[in-house]
Amino acid sequence: MDRSGHVRSGALALALACEAALAVVDAIASDEVVFTSAYVLAPVALAITGRWRQVAITGVVAVVLAIVSGWWNHYAGSTDHLMRIT
Repeated sequence: MDRSGHVRSGALALALACEAALAVVDAIASDEVVFTSAYVLAPVALAITGRWRQVAITGVVAVVLAIVSGWWNHYAGSTDHLMRIT
């Protein structure tokens, strides 16, 4: 693997780490602050330099976290939650 492959792998790891950090902050933050829409930031940032598979992986993780965050934010399935994940 050449140097660019290592950089791209590092970009995926960084994007997934950002998603995980955001999930932790979202879970411990007040219910008044909702981060559901912010999960899209890592896949969008990765789309600039990453490969399509890396972006797809990060995108799937972002959608899953956005859906699951409704439970720890106590509004799962509500109209507000559905609007944020669509």
